[in-house]
Amino acid sequence: MSKKLIIVLGLALFLFLGQLSCAKKSSQTPTNSRSSAHTLTRAQEKAILSDTRNDLKIIMASRDSTADLPKALAGQALKQYTSQIKADTAKGRIKIRVFDHIKLRISTFTKTVAGLTFDFTDRSYYIDKQTKQKITTPQSKKQRRLLAVKKVKGSWKIIYIFSTKSKSSSSQQKQS
Repeated sequence: MSKKLIIVLGLALFLFLGQLSCAKKSSQTPTNSRSSAHTLTRAQEKAILSDTRNDLKIIMASRDSTADLPKALAGQALKQYTSQIKADTAKGRIKIRVFDHIKLRISTFTKTVAGLTFDFTDRSYYIDKQTKQKITTPQSKKQRRLLAVKKVKGSWKIIYIFSTKSKSSSSQQKQS
């Protein structure tokens, strides 16, 4: 098994276990989330949630440019979004990402990586690259993603985005 696959599977397990423990707790963000005996302080919680909200704003603003994505994403998430934006523009379309009713909950935490549950209403749609006219309409679907964020150069960046759907109904890692 390759090292990269082992890391991805480990992160998926880390997030999944955090998701299970989060589902058993109240819907409020726990202030004492534990994983590997690490305690989340209020300051860390605030930084993780604030940085992740800013990351999501950058993703929504990216549209047909990948220039600002490294401010919000790293690792696999950066590769996936960059690839998706390039593929969409090559097809002559631009995805306008609109995430409403965002709820973020920290489910697992170590000193350098946190797992978050990201619930939102997806009102994204596509526009034509040339005419800038809508070519699809927003579906307003409630979505859930599991995010792995890592502290990179002083701020928390999204490194993996996992879909909560089964592998048979969608890909294991999915873009929003």
